[in-house]
Amino acid sequence: MHPRSVRSPRIALAAAAALLFAVPPAVAAELDRVAAVVNGDAILVSEVERRFRHLLFDLRRTSSDLPPRDALVRRTLDELILERLQLRIAEDLGLRVSDDVVDRTIESIAGRYNATVADLRRSLESGGIPFSDFRERIHNDLVADTLRRREVLSRVSVSDAEVDRFLSRPDRTPAQGDEYLLGHILVAVAGTEDPAAARATAEDVLGRLEAGESFADLARRHSSGGRAAEGGMLGWRSAAALPSLFAEIVPRLEPGETSGLIEDPSGFHIVRLVDVRPAGQTVVRQTHAAHILVTVKPLVTDDDARRRLERLRRRILQGEDFGELARFHSDDTASALRGGDLGWLNPGDATPDFQAVMDGMREGELGEPFRSSWGWHLLRVLARRDHDNTEEVRRAQARNAIYQRKADEELTAWLSQLRDNAFVRILLGG
Repeated sequence: MHPRSVRSPRIALAAAAALLFAVPPAVAAELDRVAAVVNGDAILVSEVERRFRHLLFDLRRTSSDLPPRDALVRRTLDELILERLQLRIAEDLGLRVSDDVVDRTIESIAGRYNATVADLRRSLESGGIPFSDFRERIHNDLVADTLRRREVLSRVSVSDAEVDRFLSRPDRTPAQGDEYLLGHILVAVAGTEDPAAARATAEDVLGRLEAGESFADLARRHSSGGRAAEGGMLGWRSAAALPSLFAEIVPRLEPGETSGLIEDPSGFHIVRLVDVRPAGQTVVRQTHAAHILVTVKPLVTDDDARRRLERLRRRILQGEDFGELARFHSDDTASALRGGDLGWLNPGDATPDFQAVMDGMREGELGEPFRSSWGWHLLRVLARRDHDNTEEVRRAQARNAIYQRKADEELTAWLSQLRDNAFVRILLGG
């Protein structure tokens, strides 16, 4: 393991806070210094300051009670160190994210707030964040996510036997589908030279929770968990999706109840059970459909694909067999072998654009050619039915829950190992 720091973190952070908040921007620009060295790669004070503005912007949108400045500086620097480590690995592997993917992601972020990209830009710039900085951060997040999926999440699998064992556990009946809405605070030990101080902070946070202070505000101020900006809310989790550390504790809590301190190598955890909900019978409206797909290629334009399907539609209406034409003409090779048959589709099985067209068609109808993200389709709706999908949903939920738990644990361990094996020298304030 390499040394992480060559000076006291408290002294460094106090100096960092003074640097970031006391030095005028114009002077800081002239005196840009190295904040940390990560495997020989420098992180500049100006980078810390820019990322710090992002963190303040996020926190101010959700809470008026901000953490101490030195704690925010530490969180900002830790975030940049992990980001830099991941980006260098991604660069060595040749991983790239296109501008188009970044643009679509930003549009999606704006859409979550019922805003346009222009609205988002104005909001960011009014908070002192240039849009170019925000775009760079999104790009880096996407590259790191691509790396994590390749190096960690691609190795996580869930076997049928694991699903069977989970569903057959005695404690899964009759409330087999119970899900837990959780809040989580992590006071991290990693990156600090004083575990006793981390414990003291965690005990203080726990006492303030018991005195009635807001869980979300304390999470935003003190948590190093991945959902700190969302007030520590982990969302709904089934028992299988609970981190192993919490698996025995959460089911024993009552809604609104908070655990004591839970210690592991990463630090001190506090969990609150916000709510519990049971799962019920799931009946879905399924559609049995068949299609012919023509993809757009260098020698096949959109107009070419549409006209080709229009000709096939006329032939079908004149009596030719849909299945035979699908076998010969469809670019979807898997369904083409079945005469274009897609089988029974549950809501959400198809892409949203395909689903919207299919939902608007009558049973037995042969639609007009339409464009989706896959290409051009000629779609026939063969039948519809109400189907009791409870067992399939239970198995899918169990599989997803087990995967989520395993993925969270693998990712946490991988990031911790990445940091521990790196040479990180903190110079901020030196």
